Amino acid sequence: MRYAKSMFYVGNAKDVAEFFGAAFGLQTQVYGEGYAEVATGDTKLAFGTLEAAGNHLPGQPLETADPTRVTGVLSFVADDVDAAYQQAVTAGAESLVEPTDREWGQRAAFVRAPGGLVLEIGNFA
Repeated sequence: MRYAKSMFYVGNAKDVAEFFGAAFGLQTQVYGEGYAEVATGDTKLAFGTLEAAGNHLPGQPLETADPTRVTGVLSFVADDVDAAYQQAVTAGAESLVEPTDREWGQRAAFVRAPGGLVLEIGNFA
């Protein structure tokens, strides 16, 4: 068995996937209005609308990310944290924590991507 992808339910799957392409240069594939994927190496990030989720999980209670709360973090490695952070903000992310040096040697920043997902951009030294 191998891990294939993580899927998140968002208001607009196409817009969220295109943000990852614009912010980080990741390859995106849009499959209609309700579903899109972003290649991240061996695995993918997948985004679906609640309508698409209902087709996968009929009868289950579903919700999108709450843009007023942090319920999890997706971490991305960047050689230049400051440049990647700026690219994300320029592409439409909301800045949560500007690039900061941590006492354990890591430099990291946090942004909220379209769709409400919180991203960490770090060097993970």
